Amino acid sequence: MTAVEFAQHLFTLKPGSDDAAAVLRELVEDVRYPATLAVERYLVAQGPDADKGKDVISDMRECALVPLASSAPMTDVATEVWALRTLCDELLDLRRETASLLKELLGERAELPEPPPGSAPGVPAGSRVCDLAFALLQRMLRGETAPDVFLSLPTRDKNRRIKEFQSSQLFRSLFEEQL
Repeated sequence: MTAVEFAQHLFTLKPGSDDAAAVLRELVEDVRYPATLAVERYLVAQGPDADKGKDVISDMRECALVPLASSAPMTDVATEVWALRTLCDELLDLRRETASLLKELLGERAELPEPPPGSAPGVPAGSRVCDLAFALLQRMLRGETAPDVFLSLPTRDKNRRIKEFQSSQLFRSLFEEQL
């Protein structure tokens, strides 16, 4: 079934019907495989495969999490709570996976290449992979260090902060099963 045919079929279904539920269950199963593949395979790859994986993840987020989070509340409170539970579970899984990937980069001292066109500014030239990984982890975990402040520190101070973070209770509690 093409995307257009699927969209047309979806609009013919009655919300809440058994047919609609069956189609949506099948759709969820269909998208689970590419999502898992993108995370497991592409995000650990280099070059074009990594870029492709990031594009897949970005597209899935836009197609799933963002609209769900920004949609109007449902009239049925119980259904709304279950939808929000699903959203929270997905976001926590993504956060956990992202933190694990960033954790592995804390020891990478190579200098960052030039940022891709269209990416967000704010990473000073000469920053290292570990510097950006640390700044992103701190930002994601609501750490005390603002990314722009951290990235402007001398290398010696950045190394000290990264080492302190790796010995912190927060770091151990997040990654204790992986240590």
